[in-house]
Amino acid sequence: MTKTSIAICFLVATLCTITTTGQTGQTGQTGQTGQTGQSGEAKIIGKVIERETLQTLAAEIAIAGRDNRNLFLRHASSSTDGLFEISDLPAGELHLTTKLNGYATDHMSVSLNKGETRYIEFYLIRGKTVRGNVYDQANRPIAGARVKVAYAKETTDDSSIVASYEWEKGDTVTDQLGQFELRDLHPEQEFVIEASHPKFSATVTEPLRIRPQDRDLSLNLSLGRSLSLTGVVRDADGNILPGARVMLFSENAIEARTHSLTNNDDGTFTFDQVDPSKKTLVVLHPSYRPYRQIIDFANQRARLSIDVVLQQKK
Repeated sequence: MTKTSIAICFLVATLCTITTTGQTGQTGQTGQTGQTGQSGEAKIIGKVIERETLQTLAAEIAIAGRDNRNLFLRHASSSTDGLFEISDLPAGELHLTTKLNGYATDHMSVSLNKGETRYIEFYLIRGKTVRGNVYDQANRPIAGARVKVAYAKETTDDSSIVASYEWEKGDTVTDQLGQFELRDLHPEQEFVIEASHPKFSATVTEPLRIRPQDRDLSLNLSLGRSLSLTGVVRDADGNILPGARVMLFSENAIEARTHSLTNNDDGTFTFDQVDPSKKTLVVLHPSYRPYRQIIDFANQRARLSIDVVLQQKK
């Protein structure tokens, strides 16, 4: 998605006239002025503050929402006094996120009425660092492995919008010695680290937290050999069946990721970077009975090829 940066004019004089209400939480404070603009467009005025020292911070802010059913993503920056303003916003639910080097990314959701002016505050906390190495099963460093962090988030409705600037994606690549560093992780949130490489199977850590007394976290990750599964879907007469939904489920709860795709017009499908463990292959087609097969990839060669034969529904 193309991200459009829009310069925001900061009206400090207006900001000083806003009366704030609401309760302060760990991530910030929100309030409502009760004022309605003549144009019908809503406005957010806010401030970015360091949680421990209460000093103001010059940070970046992204805001995402819907405007007449169209998604939009805008960007603003707070001044050295921590102040920012985002005008001409549509009514509805909006999602904001922050970025500032050395601090963990913070999020806030705001529901605006037509023409409403809302005052909010972000209280940012210093981020932590995860450092480590990625090795193969022979304990040799792997250069060029992609390492990323994902936070455990509450399940949200499919219609919700999340500001997804690149700064929210903790993502890096290992150097020639297999070393990596992920900065500005939130010290109070649970996360997992995933490492992957085209020639190896990906690995995902158990859920992790950085203890308050630790400055950072050291982590070594091991990647196994990469496997692939190819196949073709046919009916009982040997005819090619395109449009089947093909899924590969892992039985490992920690690495419980579902690989899913629709097979090609020639009936073929391919799964790459399959880790060497037991999987369940499921194939669905609207006109045929569901297909299920358990495959133990630990005992397979680098590439496994199978034929899937679907039986027609009675």
